[in-house]
Amino acid sequence: MTLLIAGVSHKTAPVEVRERLAFREETLPAALADLRARDGVEEAVILSTCNRVEIAVAAEDGCDPQRIVDSFLAE
Repeated sequence: MTLLIAGVSHKTAPVEVRERLAFREETLPAALADLRARDGVEEAVILSTCNRVEIAVAAEDGCDPQRIVDSFLAE
């Protein structure tokens, strides 16, 4: 298993970037379900507040969690 934690905060990204990556409360359950349903994802967590967005993914061996998260965010 490979673990990836990626995120931005008020210390690392301007508000414009954080706003584009933020998840509204009503869309968070569907977004998490989408992330967890991706091939190779064993576990996932999304944390989205006014100051930061973090995504943690535990992926099966041989999977690239960075590619999974990049693809998820791009969509």
